[in-house]
Amino acid sequence: MGHHLQMKLLGLLAGAVIAVGVMSVWLTATSPDSLWNRLNAYLLPTELHEAFFLYQDGDTNTLYHLGQGVYEPVSVGTIFPTTFFSRRGDTFASIQLAPQGEYEVRIGAERLHASKNVTTSAAASPSGQRVAFTETGAASLLEVDGRTTASFPSSVMFMKKGDVAPVLLGSGFSPFFLSEDEVAWFSSLGLMKHDLRTGTTSLLSAEVTPLPPPYPQPAVSSDASTLAWVTPDTGTITVAKVNASGIQVVRSYAAAKGPFIALSNEHLFVLERTTDGTNPWRYTLGDQSEPTPVKGLPRTGSILQLIP
Repeated sequence: MGHHLQMKLLGLLAGAVIAVGVMSVWLTATSPDSLWNRLNAYLLPTELHEAFFLYQDGDTNTLYHLGQGVYEPVSVGTIFPTTFFSRRGDTFASIQLAPQGEYEVRIGAERLHASKNVTTSAAASPSGQRVAFTETGAASLLEVDGRTTASFPSSVMFMKKGDVAPVLLGSGFSPFFLSEDEVAWFSSLGLMKHDLRTGTTSLLSAEVTPLPPPYPQPAVSSDASTLAWVTPDTGTITVAKVNASGIQVVRSYAAAKGPFIALSNEHLFVLERTTDGTNPWRYTLGDQSEPTPVKGLPRTGSILQLIP
């Protein structure tokens, strides 16, 4: 055997020994649970590596994000439980449930508003300086087609950093910003739009007919270019592109797995509630393929919200 070949084999052997040693140290220092969690996280689809996951474990709600191969709790500036979380690019809006039943509206870690009124959703503007959110009043009973149903009146509120109190934009729920100066929200009439510069409100589309709170909320992608909502009674999920002049339906799912939904730019995610827990599914927006199960999510409690 030539000297050059011997040296090459010795180098490979030394590298293998070092690799085995490093792996042994890593395995020794890693608990079985931690090791399993790391291996589990590798199964997460690449597009969800920057996502956030809101989980409930007993009486505790925890927001998770994938860090260095493991899921880590995320602080939003308070020890209170997070009840809702949304993102606009790198800006986050959230709702915290404080003691005595007070709901806090935050952008990042900064608290902008607190109220005893039940607050169900919040969205930050592209600049992160403004927020729109939903406040829901007490339930009332309505008679619809011979059936008694509960109505939860809700209002869309707006404020910017530095404001003392929010202002009412209109009736509806699940607001989001089309731009820095335009807020859209869902209502019984359809999709509404409010121009903050002129103070005018108009109907953007009458085709949008989602269920109001406390039913599962519509989904909006982080860049606010895509919407998804569940149609009452039929359970059909509709996905549409949205702009300042209206919407364009992209896809409808008549037999979707469930009404709890989230959106990325390329996929619709559905959380299917069953007696055995929650099964997450992923639908590809651009084709007619069957949904695939989402693997690699945090292995703790029950998932409440997925935020791509």
